[in-house]
Amino acid sequence: MDNVNLEVISIISFLTSFTFALGGLGSAVALIPILVFLGVPFPVARPAGLFTNFISTSSATLHNLRKGLVDYKLAVPIVTSSILLAPVGAYASHFVDEKIVGLSFTAFLFFAGAMVYIPKKEVSKKNYSIFQLL
Repeated sequence: MDNVNLEVISIISFLTSFTFALGGLGSAVALIPILVFLGVPFPVARPAGLFTNFISTSSATLHNLRKGLVDYKLAVPIVTSSILLAPVGAYASHFVDEKIVGLSFTAFLFFAGAMVYIPKKEVSKKNYSIFQLL
């Protein structure tokens, strides 16, 4: 990649991370497809997007911890399962064809987008468990 592409990628990464951090999301979900569209190979785009995701979400997490905005009852099971299963997913990705990973990623993006428009069941903030949210 030449310097122009790296500059464009840097600007897009910054803007994507900034925008997604405002909404409390990681930017990898958008950044990886953008990088692939710009010509970055998927095996390079995936870890780059995830690293960017790690940096931006770590910063947002520290901010939310300082402000007392973290709901530990909800966060602990999610963080625990993520810590345990992320390495398994990373390892398993070496054995799955790149096109299948890409199609799965695309299907997830469509699913996540559709979830915005599906009515949600209201759950009392005081008395919920992770299983009630599923």
